[in-house]
Amino acid sequence: MTAAEALLLMLSIFAGFLLVFLGLALLLLRPRGEGEEAKGEAKGVGVILIGPVPIVLRGLGARAVAIVAAVFLLSLLLFLVLSGVVSLGS
Repeated sequence: MTAAEALLLMLSIFAGFLLVFLGLALLLLRPRGEGEEAKGEAKGVGVILIGPVPIVLRGLGARAVAIVAAVFLLSLLLFLVLSGVVSLGS
């Protein structure tokens, strides 16, 4: 790995952490309306990865399909990179 590739890798990791941090900060700092109250019902989607097999918990609607598709594609990419079929560098 060359120095330029290592720098690019570190910058992309930093950018990922920065985006996650900013997203959490926006969720925590968003203004709430005065009439906004908890309704007592929560909907959520969870994914457990056991190897390349994703298990979706409480998957409802298009969100679950998107999560499963994303996990499958990431697993496929990881498999192809590790097997040497696809190279991410030069």
